[in-house]
Amino acid sequence: MNFSEFNKILDKTTNQFFIFSTKITRPKYFVKHLYIATNQKGEINRFEVYSFKNKKNPDLGHIHKNFTTPTTGHRKKLFNRKEKYNSELIQTITGQLAEDMNKFVNKQYINYKYKNEYQYIGNNCNTFVDWILKEFPQVKIKLPKTAIGKKFK
Repeated sequence: MNFSEFNKILDKTTNQFFIFSTKITRPKYFVKHLYIATNQKGEINRFEVYSFKNKKNPDLGHIHKNFTTPTTGHRKKLFNRKEKYNSELIQTITGQLAEDMNKFVNKQYINYKYKNEYQYIGNNCNTFVDWILKEFPQVKIKLPKTAIGKKFK
């Protein structure tokens, strides 16, 4: 999904919660990196976990807020910053549920228990998204099979 497509579904008068995925460069190109974007009546934020720590805010560990735009995918090649995979919108949540999820993420992301750890097979970006979704069991979503780490405990 590109930014102009995202803008078409963005409603700055309400709350929306978006779940995205993108392919990753390493360790395997078929693995999905999940992340979320929140829209609180026009205030857009992207939250995700990366393998590298947050240098701007070391207290966040591996959590990154607004590291890049809501629709930017990962690099196709490790040392090429220009070529990026497309992001894919998995689900959009609206209404009161979106408002509740946005509030949870914006207040609780700093308390994510694995924020100082990262493993390619284990707790990672997909574990972070799964952690959020577990707080809202009414959200019925099947995350991609290639989202390794989504069920890490």
